[in-house]
Formats: sequence, C-alpha cells, structure tokens
Amino acid sequence: MKLLIQNDPARFHEETASYRKHMLPMVKLMSDMPGDQPQVRLYSRYLLWCIRRLEYSYVLDRLERLPDAHLRVLDVGCGVTPFPNAMARMGSDVTAVDPFREEIEFMRRHANDTFDTNVRYHCEDGRNLSFPDATFDIVTCISVLEHMSGSEARECLTELRRVLRPGGVALFTTDFIPQDSTHPIHGTDGGVRSKRETPYQLHTLRNELMTAPGLAHAKGTFLKECESLTEEEVRAFWRAHRFEGCLYEQDRDYIAIGFEIGGYR
Repeated sequence: MKLLIQNDPARFHEETASYRKHMLPMVKLMSDMPGDQPQVRLYSRYLLWCIRRLEYSYVLDRLERLPDAHLRVLDVGCGVTPFPNAMARMGSDVTAVDPFREEIEFMRRHANDTFDTNVRYHCEDGRNLSFPDATFDIVTCISVLEHMSGSEARECLTELRRVLRPGGVALFTTDFIPQDSTHPIHGTDGGVRSKRETPYQLHTLRNELMTAPGLAHAKGTFLKECESLTEEEVRAFWRAHRFEGCLYEQDRDYIAIGFEIGGYR
C-alpha cells in the first residue's frame, strides 16, 4: 500500500510521467465525444486533478512494468473516464464495467470511435459480476471504494479476487483523509457527505477495508505512515499543483492511497 502524495513539483512531474504519456492524451480527446453527456464535461476537468494524476500513474506504472502487454484487463467503476481506453491503447484486451446504465450506454456508443480502441462495456455491479472465475490477468478499480460502505467494499474486493486468475494482480486506489482533519468533506450540493461518499479515515481503513482477504499483510508500516500524515501536508499538496483547465473545489483535505491484491508472476 502507498500514500499517493508528492508535494515537490519536480518529483511530482517525474512520478506522473505515465499519466502524461497514456492518460492525458485520452482526457484531451474527451471534448471530441458527441452528444450531451454532462458527466463527460465534468470528468474532462476532474481528471486533470493532481490527485487523479498520481492515482492513474500508480496503476499505469505497474502495468508498464509487466512482462506481457497483451493481457486481459477488467476496469471496475469506469464511469465516463477514458482509462479503459488508455489501457487498450497500451495493448491490453480491456473490459469495463459500471453500474450506471446511462453512462455505460454512452461509452458503448461513442468511446471506441473517439479513442480508436475496442473496449467492451458492460453494465454491472463490482460486487456481483457475470464473468467466470479466473477470467482476467489484471483488475483495476480507481477511486471507487470510498463510495461504498465497509461491507460493500469487502464484497467488491472478494468478487474481484474471484475473477482474477491465479498469479494476476488487482490494483486499487481510494480516497483517504488524515486523522487530524478539522473540516467536513462537502458534496457538490453543499451538504456534508454521507459515509458512502466519504474518504477513508484511519479507523475505517484499519477496521473495514484492511480486514478484507488479501490485505491483512499490508498493515504495520503503512498504517504508521497514515497516522503521521497531517491535514497541512495534504492541503499543501493541493496548493502545490495547479493545472490549466482543471475544475477545483476549495478546501480539500484528502489524498489517495494505492494498493494491490495478488501479484503477477
């Protein structure tokens, strides 16, 4: 497990090279997608966030290190993002799922033509997938688990391990808030977010997410790093990295963590 934070601009630039290589060109093409899908306009700006650049780089770096680029990949919770298409452009055979039918239908109609890919889109819940056991070499799940309760997240992790072949790897990111945070997280309607939309805190990370099969070994050193993370470090991270065209919400006090289950052999 890894805290995805880097306040030094030069090192941040180095650590997000794979985002600029593989993901940023896809984000720029989102403006070419036809139709009036408001989530596409929003996400074309959300995906420029510094937090997202580190999240996608965390996964893309791992994929670049694999010995075989021609892999069967499942992306869970794809929404309207072009991340499945970026992985397909790297040579993988990609399937993408999301429970929101309107977004999946939009991507099925327009994404492959826009991004020159052949991604298969399915409307499915990550907790109950239709695929047989051991179907995929790689499973990715970017910034999805924080929208689930603890029991739902554990169900999802268990289901994704089921469809992962022996020796494969599942790669995740999720939002995390330092334990000294003094501000509530606000949704777009100005209301305080519910648990299902809230970044993990230390106690929920320890007691909910890390009780899932395959993650118990990741405690210890990583939790100590989480304990020492401060709200000021997180706010400094957001202040340090601003990008043209990015959509901002003020007073952010969370970052992301990255982790994996399994291991590619």
